[in-house]
Amino acid sequence: MNAFTPANPLEEALLGAQQDEASQNAFIALLMDSEVGVMLDKPLLADGAWDPEAAPMVLERSGGFPALAVFTAPERAIAAGIHSNSYQNGKALPFRQLLRGIQPALGLVLNPGSLVGFDMKPEDVTELKRAFGVETGSAS
Repeated sequence: MNAFTPANPLEEALLGAQQDEASQNAFIALLMDSEVGVMLDKPLLADGAWDPEAAPMVLERSGGFPALAVFTAPERAIAAGIHSNSYQNGKALPFRQLLRGIQPALGLVLNPGSLVGFDMKPEDVTELKRAFGVETGSAS
């Protein structure tokens, strides 16, 4: 893997949070108000909307749970798409909106394959949604 160079303020905060535990809450607050990317198995609709038939990239994590792959910068999502035969289409959207669409049995993996990122178990995602008042619905 190559060295991690932050591409935006969100990634700068992520790097800080991984180096300093006291910065983790500030990172989560920034993440909640940031745009993130996901990779989809079908192209976006003509108006740029998420095709309801499209499935996002979900990875099985070493903890034994499936996790939605979420990226903090477009270049990280593009890199993931290069290494995938199925997920070649990217979609950027607000993290809070994406969080709404994560179902209870699904975790989250931020920047899979990158030196800087993390996993959230399904119960941690549920707690994050509760803490920020995000109800489960549709992300698209």
